[in-house]
Amino acid sequence: MSQRYGDQKRRRIEEEPLVLTNQNRLRLTSNDLSDLSDYVLCDVKIENAYFRKVKDEVTGERAGEETFVVRESTEDSKERFFKTRRPWRVMKSWANEFEFEVAYDGRKKAYFPSAASSPEYGRQYRVKIKRDCEGDDIDAEYVGDGWFAVTFHEDKRIPIAQVSKALSGDSSHASEEISTMFNIILKSDAVLTRGMISLKQDSPAVFFPLGRQPNFLSQSSETKDGTKVLLSGLKMTAVVAEGGACVQTESIVQYANKDYVRMSPVRHGDPRVPLLDVRKCTIAGATIDSPFRPVSASKKNMIEEAIGKRGDVTVEYYSKKLRKDGRPRGKVLIKNKSVRVDREDTSGGSGKKIIWSAEDPGQFTFDYNGEQTTVAQYYQREHGVTLQFPQMPLLYVDNISRRGGGWIPIEFIFQAFTKSRENSEEMVNAILKYHDLNAGRKYIEVVGRKLQELKMTGDDGAKFEDRLRKWGLKIENAAIQQRAKLLRAPQIHFKNTSANARNGGFNLIGAKFSRPSKLTSFVVVNFAPGKERSCHEYVRTVMRVAQNHGIEIPQMTMDLCQHNLDHLTERYAGHDAESDALEVARSATKRAKNFYLYDSHRKYRDNHTFFQTHCYSEEEREYECVVLPPTKSGGPLGLLLAYYIDNKDKQYFSHRIETNDGKVYDTRLMVKIKETDTLIDPLDFRFHHSESTAKKGFERSHLSGRHQALKRGPWDDVTGAWVDVTFDHFCYFCPKGNKKIREQDIKHMKFVHLAEDWDVDFPSIMFVYLPDNGKALYNRVKVMTNYFGGVVTQCAVSTEFERQTKKDLYASNIATKINAKLSTIYDKAVSWTSACDGAHNRDDSLIWVGEAPTLVIGVGLVHGM
Repeated sequence: MSQRYGDQKRRRIEEEPLVLTNQNRLRLTSNDLSDLSDYVLCDVKIENAYFRKVKDEVTGERAGEETFVVRESTEDSKERFFKTRRPWRVMKSWANEFEFEVAYDGRKKAYFPSAASSPEYGRQYRVKIKRDCEGDDIDAEYVGDGWFAVTFHEDKRIPIAQVSKALSGDSSHASEEISTMFNIILKSDAVLTRGMISLKQDSPAVFFPLGRQPNFLSQSSETKDGTKVLLSGLKMTAVVAEGGACVQTESIVQYANKDYVRMSPVRHGDPRVPLLDVRKCTIAGATIDSPFRPVSASKKNMIEEAIGKRGDVTVEYYSKKLRKDGRPRGKVLIKNKSVRVDREDTSGGSGKKIIWSAEDPGQFTFDYNGEQTTVAQYYQREHGVTLQFPQMPLLYVDNISRRGGGWIPIEFIFQAFTKSRENSEEMVNAILKYHDLNAGRKYIEVVGRKLQELKMTGDDGAKFEDRLRKWGLKIENAAIQQRAKLLRAPQIHFKNTSANARNGGFNLIGAKFSRPSKLTSFVVVNFAPGKERSCHEYVRTVMRVAQNHGIEIPQMTMDLCQHNLDHLTERYAGHDAESDALEVARSATKRAKNFYLYDSHRKYRDNHTFFQTHCYSEEEREYECVVLPPTKSGGPLGLLLAYYIDNKDKQYFSHRIETNDGKVYDTRLMVKIKETDTLIDPLDFRFHHSESTAKKGFERSHLSGRHQALKRGPWDDVTGAWVDVTFDHFCYFCPKGNKKIREQDIKHMKFVHLAEDWDVDFPSIMFVYLPDNGKALYNRVKVMTNYFGGVVTQCAVSTEFERQTKKDLYASNIATKINAKLSTIYDKAVSWTSACDGAHNRDDSLIWVGEAPTLVIGVGLVHGM
């Protein structure tokens, strides 16, 4: 008994190991609640204000003191204000000037550690900040001041006893409210700690000062082009649960757009990072031909998207306009403003996203002193500045003055220090490398070092740890250990092999999909100019690999892919692919319709076969079918449907025929082969690849292969086997009297089932070849094809495919996506299962989303050890 008990205990420990986590206990600084105070929650109102000069009505001279006036603001302007960093700068300046400890949510709520340390309610505090940057910013002397009125009113008090119970694990005491408060305290204390960097006002992530970044980054922190820098920081989240409260800390890295070429240390005179890089001939990283010539049409989409990823910008130029004292105005600096490339309002640009020339009056002019003026002329006349690159674009920059935004020459626009919106391959690899180097137990060690670094950051008496102590809170140094359940890694099962996941993937070479889908037809849209050969190679590779994985592709379709791909490819030669995406998709669908359904190139007719696909009834029931081309020019399409016992009377017949002797018959089209007198149903007749005939070859008007029939009925020896046969002729069979009617005996015929009455599945998929990995065109294609066109698409980027050294592996990944996209409720196609017997009640089995009612929720997980 003792040995068995020992084995069970040892097995339990092995299956439930002790795990070191990235969580640290959050506790009160004192067990005696009388030493602590109740927290106070306040409503806070931050309003834009200014000082208005008072003038004598008679003399017009200044009289008396200036009046502090609150500006009226619309609800929209208030919402835009809360999306900027200004609320945090206002609150930080207020807290420093009036010496308050505050936790601010970034909008309209603020917490205070006690009633005694709360502000005077109803008082209008006057707060001055730098309008567009921090007060300690290197450019602060060039940035104007802004005034704000801050007013507080008490909302409620949070008893310290209630906080204590939540920290001890009594979840019945408003744990959600307490958790929210703790998160705001953690975020505020980190952001308000001098030196810590917050790249996004509504994110709990903070980053360490630039001078301390090398302490955490062993790798190169800058991108090769020198426009972005990798920052290391942390994100803290309060977790209030039954076991007690803790702080969960994530070690994070994030790329930021650099504002200066040299970031650490930044010195006066250091060059800024321009959006227009004359030396590299780029705009926001997108290549242009020359800064002295207009941007070519083929580059515009890429530039629009690149600019949209830049985030905030800085505007800087030198004005020769004279001040009232007779001196030139000099340096004009407007920091941290948003560029709008999605402008669709009345900004003077007629809804344009970008104005592509500063000097072309045909693109943009505005009224200046009663005369229509270009932007280039304006800067010459108003500021005495001659643009160096007048043929370069204008960008719309928001809120550059009290009147709003305006169109600014791109040579005056530079990057601002802000979170990068890009995810280039170089950046992704660098972030993955960081997490690879700091995984497992090392991750917990890094989290611990970052917490210690945070505690030491800031001024004496105002460090993060000191601020937290003012709330009566402390974070314990020791990380929490937890019992964890060790789950078995699921084994992936294909039809012919099994695989274990490694590094998030598994080997697909030689694998046959468990339940393959059917791909009966396709069409190609090529948006990549000059990449016809690459596009065709991509499609042929994917189709070949997909067939190798078991996806059912008719040989006719494969042969068309090999020899007639030009007929199925829609090449885009316009200048605005994003706007034209819907028309291009429609044109491609029309091309596919002519090719497959109307057999415009006679590929099916010349090979004595038909296009086979699926169709759906009004009741959304799926049927196999053969598409019958019109019997005369301009006539309708017909369908020959698969039939079953319960619907044979309705779906058996394909043609109503009048013979030469005037008799009318309801018939079904059939195939006569030379090997037997038994007629073959067109759904059991196909054109298939054959090694024996592939070597001999066919005439150019025919495809390489042979006809095959599915053996079933009275002449079958092995039911369900496809055998090579020889086509003889088509005929029409009437079951009444077993009458066979040949084509030469027919006077007139019409279809029983018209294609227009059914939802015919074609094309199965649309391959879209993109010029780059920009999101704008990709998103547009997906919306236009899926939503408006109802066509499944598979996109690929030309540069991504071309750089692949193992293109079959790349195509295998594409094939798994295709198999999932083409899966229906009838074939229930899946690429793999997690159980050989298909049972989904085993511990290691994983079902597919479509196999059960499923709600998909994205959750960010932090992995400890």
